[in-house]
Amino acid sequence: MKVLRKLPASALLALAAALAASALAPAAQAAPKSFAANDYGAKGDGHTLNTVSIQKAIDAAAAVGGTVTFEPGTYLTGSLFLKSGITFEVPEGATLIPCCPRASRALR
Repeated sequence: MKVLRKLPASALLALAAALAASALAPAAQAAPKSFAANDYGAKGDGHTLNTVSIQKAIDAAAAVGGTVTFEPGTYLTGSLFLKSGITFEVPEGATLIPCCPRASRALR
């Protein structure tokens, strides 16, 4: 018959914490990263040209395979260059309005 040694409570707690952390770690790493164009300077006021700000959010999302999104508002923009591996989300309440073909040439 085998005799199991009892572990101190502190060792059991440390073991439980380590197991819980390792179980949660993959879920935390797998969570997609969201990039709000507003965090890159886009303004949904219907007057500001947002091409550069939105493109910066696209470029940042492409680096990690993230999602570009917007806060509610109306965004004027020229041509945008989407990249593979991203999700481009225009949620309810956000509208993109095409504007100013010449302004897009500055991005090339």
